[in-house]
Amino acid sequence: MRFLFYTLVFSMVLMASEAISQSKTDNSFVKGEVLVQLTAKADLQNVLDEFKDISMTKKEVLSARFKIYLLEFDQSRTNNASALSALKKSKQVVNTQNNHFLDIREIDEVFPDDALFGDQWSLYNDGTGGGVIDADIDATDAWQITTGGVTATGDTIVIAIVDSGSSLDHDDINFWKNTGEIPNNNIDDDGNGYVDDYDGWNAQQHNGNIVQGNHGIHVSGIAAAKGNNGFGIAGINWNAKVLPVIGSSTIESTVVEALSYVYVIRETYDLSNGESGAFIVADNCSFGVNQGQPENYPIWEAMYDSLGQLGILSVGATANASWDIDVVGDIPCAFETDYLITVTNTTKQDALYSMAAWGETTIDLGAPGTLIKSLYVNNNFGIKSGTSMAAPHVTGSVALLFSIDDPEFMNRYNANPSGEALKIKQHILDGTNPLESLEDRTVSGGRLNVFNSLNLHIEEVGITDHLEEVEIKTYPNPFTEYVFFDLGFTDESNLKIFDINGKLVYSEKSNNGKFVWQTESEVNGIYFYKIIGSEFSAKGKIVKARL
Repeated sequence: MRFLFYTLVFSMVLMASEAISQSKTDNSFVKGEVLVQLTAKADLQNVLDEFKDISMTKKEVLSARFKIYLLEFDQSRTNNASALSALKKSKQVVNTQNNHFLDIREIDEVFPDDALFGDQWSLYNDGTGGGVIDADIDATDAWQITTGGVTATGDTIVIAIVDSGSSLDHDDINFWKNTGEIPNNNIDDDGNGYVDDYDGWNAQQHNGNIVQGNHGIHVSGIAAAKGNNGFGIAGINWNAKVLPVIGSSTIESTVVEALSYVYVIRETYDLSNGESGAFIVADNCSFGVNQGQPENYPIWEAMYDSLGQLGILSVGATANASWDIDVVGDIPCAFETDYLITVTNTTKQDALYSMAAWGETTIDLGAPGTLIKSLYVNNNFGIKSGTSMAAPHVTGSVALLFSIDDPEFMNRYNANPSGEALKIKQHILDGTNPLESLEDRTVSGGRLNVFNSLNLHIEEVGITDHLEEVEIKTYPNPFTEYVFFDLGFTDESNLKIFDINGKLVYSEKSNNGKFVWQTESEVNGIYFYKIIGSEFSAKGKIVKARL
């Protein structure tokens, strides 16, 4: 496994480099440009001097943190293949590769804007409009357990959307803000290496200007639009915040800069104990290189490994084409990194979309991606299709699993972020609903089901081991009301009741210091309950049960 990770004591050198022979046409990369990553002690100017015979110069700093640069040279003196071959031999260079062209992965379609949540078949499919009942990710069931937003230890969950644009003024989404930065003063106020990154980062322009774009805000809404607010649509994670990063462009160097920014912001959060930066748990990349071969993209792949070391799972959309990725290749989906979840597109009939790629060893799972309602710029809403829309269903689901009410899981995650992140990835894959069209065509053989994944996660962390036990008896009247008091907790506290099998049977916020559970069904037996405060976790007790 390769990852770009330096500590104050040592640096880990990546041992992969780009194969010089190109498997695609000569139009697959930018002529006269190369990406390089230098060793920890190397000096960029020394490298440029070493290759002054071909007029090698610095074009851009892609990641100061990882010493990754975009260089250019005189094409009249050499070509890309020769330049890469020479750079590979330099003792100052860790990785070198071409600057490849990329493709945005969506299918442009225009549909009328109807009712909002009723149009979100991917979250709740009742069979209308030609759909198949329950051909969805069971989001409405998952929301009975959690609607997301905050971890059990109080970390605000952030999703990084690496894309081509966004819409900062949209009312149906919560955007992360870098409060340590004063916007538009041309000063790096928080000292993180990025000037004026109050709203996020634009890796195309190398500044904090978040440009508008329907693709990026549409992807963001699928993962994290505000839920239950009486407006627009519901994202999978209602209360998570979105960090917009402009990093989906036609060239690869922009992606590397964008992913490095995501790394720095999460690393800053960890090193400052949450005082600055952001608790990013997942990033979404709905773009790529059709039929790209992993050996030509070592730096891009290594960025995903680096993010994984911090506990960040990356999610990638595969190609919008009827291809077997195991055979033809794809970037990023053919990468071998453990920390990437790769996604193809399924329909409201629960089938692989006809123009979506697959791969028994390269594509992890399917997710709804056809005719998906989400956000548009200017506070609007619209429908898009493509693997671009499938990927954020998975990204939002990953973030939702982090919101489970279990402090011990978060303690384990903080102690071993990469290992616990991989467990969440496995819960996503193991929770899928099997589909015939995905059997032998994806790693999991199924389509995303966030409710199943949440239950697997609850089982893994053993949440019932941390709950208070109580015996409840039903009175003769069919409507039995149980009143719980929270012993002085705030109205922000929340009650959850699980049955003996660990299934959630009740979840409610405090109402003036108490909780009321009304049920028509028999509830005789042992139950487990827990009251979660806004800043702490504590036990409560039943003080009265009445008809």
